[in-house]
Amino acid sequence: MSFESRDPPLEEWVLRRVRKWWKETEAAQRRVRALIARRCHVIPRPTRDPTSSSVGPRQAATGKLLIGWPALLEFLSMTSWADGEPRRTGKVTLFTELGRWKATIVDDDAHRVAFLTASDPEELLSRIDDGIAHDDLDWRPAKDWGRPKGR
Repeated sequence: MSFESRDPPLEEWVLRRVRKWWKETEAAQRRVRALIARRCHVIPRPTRDPTSSSVGPRQAATGKLLIGWPALLEFLSMTSWADGEPRRTGKVTLFTELGRWKATIVDDDAHRVAFLTASDPEELLSRIDDGIAHDDLDWRPAKDWGRPKGR
């Protein structure tokens, strides 16, 4: 009497397990993507403009959002000085932390950075605008993150 195993060879069993795992993984990934899409429906995916180029300074569209803060608007959008010399536009990052509104203000043209905190966004934008207009922000030298240390 010979003993014959009713189990498939090990290779077939492994292949079936891998295929099942792969299908379960794909299904789980689809479920996660669908869940994320449902919860993040407010934030649209950005579209790329194939005709745009990042070469050279461009005047950004200013809109009406910052109309009450003219110095901030100029800081963010002005691409040249009055004498025609090119200017690198500034950057402002707004965020909240522990119930306070905070901002990081980066002046790429002068290689400096400042930080501000306020209780609401309008107050924060007003403080940024006043600080830029009167040049009385607590400016610090900006770190050059692009270069390795010691070189």
